[in-house]
Amino acid sequence: MLIGNSIFLQVLGVVAGHVYYFAHFIAPQAYGWTLIKTPVLVIESFGGAPAVPPGRGALNAPQRPNAGRNWGAGNALGTR
Repeated sequence: MLIGNSIFLQVLGVVAGHVYYFAHFIAPQAYGWTLIKTPVLVIESFGGAPAVPPGRGALNAPQRPNAGRNWGAGNALGTR
């Protein structure tokens, strides 16, 4: 409407965005469905590891303090 297009295309874009948000974020958490999944080839090409869906990992997975980094002790503010 602002650019001279019909309002239908704008409404269709809003509906498509809401459907994507539901399928990607809400459905996996609420129902355990994985409707949209990024291909492993794309994940690995950007240097990532495939993620485990919420609630599907090992129950007693080891915790990684500091995410595996040695940040050092640092200094408290206001002290030397």
